[in-house]
Amino acid sequence: MNTVNSLALQGFEIFRHEIERQHLKSKTFQPHDYLLHQGQEILELFWVDSGQFTIGYTANNGRNYSLGRNLVDKHLFGEVEYLTSSPCQFNIQASEIVTAKVLPIKVMTAILQLDSKVGIWMSQALSSRYQTGMTMTRIASFTHSSTTSPGTYNNAVSVRDPLLTSPMFTKKLNVLAARSGSTVEWLINYSTWILLKR
Repeated sequence: MNTVNSLALQGFEIFRHEIERQHLKSKTFQPHDYLLHQGQEILELFWVDSGQFTIGYTANNGRNYSLGRNLVDKHLFGEVEYLTSSPCQFNIQASEIVTAKVLPIKVMTAILQLDSKVGIWMSQALSSRYQTGMTMTRIASFTHSSTTSPGTYNNAVSVRDPLLTSPMFTKKLNVLAARSGSTVEWLINYSTWILLKR
């Protein structure tokens, strides 16, 4: 009997085989080049064997947040937006010279329709990232930079913080959530509020 892990591994191998078989064009990104821009429509995805990237976010109030540098290995960029038909959530910027295979939406759709195991692999990869993010002992670790105040702040908040259970915290969080345009902005506002209360 196949377990989900073995089905996902088979899906990953089918996906890799198909992108090699397709003879996709490659694109080289220099440091500071953008793979994806926040708000852009996804017309193609990028498959990266290995590389370092910075993930950034611009809040509705114009503040820029860096969600850190990430080292990726065999990673597909743009998959969440592809699967949800939504604009790109973040700015993805190369931190080093990186070569990526360009995977047009039409090709990605054909690969997904080829074998359901590819969908199982994508589902498991996304679920794993979600689960890892939800079980981290830190809710947010980010660098805040603003055009009006050129300071840099490194903020981290522990999930076990006693402020999490206070009624005042809940009230303040509701106000911050109502003012924020997204979950990321909400987390950043929340983290900043906790640190300012210390």
